[in-house]
Amino acid sequence: MFVLNSRRLVLRKLVPDDLGQLMALDSDPEVMRYLTDGVPSTPEQVEVMLDHMLAWGGDDPVGFYAGLLDDAWVGWFH
Repeated sequence: MFVLNSRRLVLRKLVPDDLGQLMALDSDPEVMRYLTDGVPSTPEQVEVMLDHMLAWGGDDPVGFYAGLLDDAWVGWFH
């Protein structure tokens, strides 16, 4: 798996176990105000989104990543 590391930040490919973190992020109106005028995503929408993100390709370094700052999940990146 392609992983980028710095002293504090780790970017690793998204995995199915990231679903809970994505749901928490996308259900937060403060986060979603920048994307959907504050309308949270439904769990079903997040599941579909994660499926699309995971389908990007295993060894391709371009794709979707989970960001961990000091081992805490802080978001996803593309």
